[in-house]
Amino acid sequence: MALTVVSSGSGGAVQVVVPDVSGKTEAEAKALLDDFTVRVRKVEALGTAGTVLAQDPEAGEIRPKRSAVTIFVIITPAPDSADVAKALADLKTSVDTLGTTLETEAAAKARHDEVLKQLKEIKDKLPPPGGGGSEPPVVK
Repeated sequence: MALTVVSSGSGGAVQVVVPDVSGKTEAEAKALLDDFTVRVRKVEALGTAGTVLAQDPEAGEIRPKRSAVTIFVIITPAPDSADVAKALADLKTSVDTLGTTLETEAAAKARHDEVLKQLKEIKDKLPPPGGGGSEPPVVK
């Protein structure tokens, strides 16, 4: 990699720009970071196994030559889309078999609010406590 020298600090310390290695293979990242001490951390994540998910420090930061740069390399390959589709279909079949439905939190809240509204309407039709006629009210 071509060294991008930003400045020489006091005592002649060379400052360089950290390159962007996100999405590169581990070997490509190490080659681009040859001016740094590279630390590799393996992480389980979705994505292409063997590629860099993130780095620290971030690209564009200025660091002393030979300072540490940590790269986070994916070790778990992304699931096959056919496998994901099959898993979702199996889940739907299981839910359907149970006679259960899934709903979003917003849908559940809307249903809850509707029930509360109906209960209030019923309560409003009731006579006040301790007052009213001798016959119970008819709720329609």
